[in-house]
Amino acid sequence: MKIKIFIIVAFLLFFAGNFSACKEKPKDNEQVECGKIVINENEFITMQVEPKKISTNTSSILKIENHTKEDFFYGSSFSLEYFNKNNWKKIRLDINWTDIGYILFAGETIERRINLYSLVEEYNNGKKGKYRIIKDGLCAEFEIK
Repeated sequence: MKIKIFIIVAFLLFFAGNFSACKEKPKDNEQVECGKIVINENEFITMQVEPKKISTNTSSILKIENHTKEDFFYGSSFSLEYFNKNNWKKIRLDINWTDIGYILFAGETIERRINLYSLVEEYNNGKKGKYRIIKDGLCAEFEIK
C-alpha cells in the first residue's frame, strides 16, 4: 500500500513539474491589455470573441492564439463582466466548473464555441451593452445588441 501511494505521489509531482514549465498567468514584467498578454516585443498571447457584436442566440467563437516560444497553460473556467456606468461589474455565474487544465503549445491557436448570448440572457437578464469574458489573465470584449 505504501509503495502504491509513493508511486502516485511521485507521478503527481512529476506531472505538476511538467505543467509548471508552461506559461501561466502574466508575471509582473509582462504587459497586459484586454485581448493580449505581451511577453516582449516579439512574443504575445491573444484572445478574442468572434463576432464582436452579437444580436441573436447563436454561438460565438472564443479564439486564443499563442505567439510565443513557450506553452500556455489555461483552465476551462472563465468569468463574465458587464460595463455599467463607466465600471466593469462582475456577473455571478452559477456554473459548476470541472477543473480541467489545457495546454496551448507554442505557436498554436485554438477555437472554442461558446454561447455568450445565452449566458447574458441567463445571468444578466439579457441586458444589451458591452461585456468581456476573462480567462487566465486574458480578456476579450464583445457587445450584445
